[in-house]
Amino acid sequence: MQIFDNRNNYCKSFYAYEIEGRNKLATALPHIKWNFTEPEFSTYDAYVSVRDKEICVEIKTRTFESYQFDTCFLEVDKLFRMRQETQFNTLVYVAHYTNNKTAFWNLENIDITKFQPVRCPDSTANYNETKFKDIINLPLDQAQWRYTDSGEKTQQFKYPL
Repeated sequence: MQIFDNRNNYCKSFYAYEIEGRNKLATALPHIKWNFTEPEFSTYDAYVSVRDKEICVEIKTRTFESYQFDTCFLEVDKLFRMRQETQFNTLVYVAHYTNNKTAFWNLENIDITKFQPVRCPDSTANYNETKFKDIINLPLDQAQWRYTDSGEKTQQFKYPL
């Protein structure tokens, strides 16, 4: 499977894209020993046990800088499937951006009924076909932020510095 990457105007394999996101998670939170799922068609990308929390993580690697939009979107179906994984008590959504910023949202209290239908690519790897998907907007100002390459805490800025 190929994914178009507009940063460098070339196609990248789905597997390489997934590995990039996982590597960035490991550098953004270097003190955690992550376990990763098989890249294709998994409900989530990573998981870990930390103290009394069983955490599963969905990772997205965006092809734009973090200040370009006010929200990040999460498919309702993805959240529903993550909630079905009963061994986890904490769900986290991670978005890596090209300006060395990584955003984290705890999905435990997300209201699945507050969604909107949006026409999106059929899948991450298939931009040729689109369909309507129900999405939840995750406000960037409600995310926790870290520098992707160091794990140092930061904040989101509206415009680049």
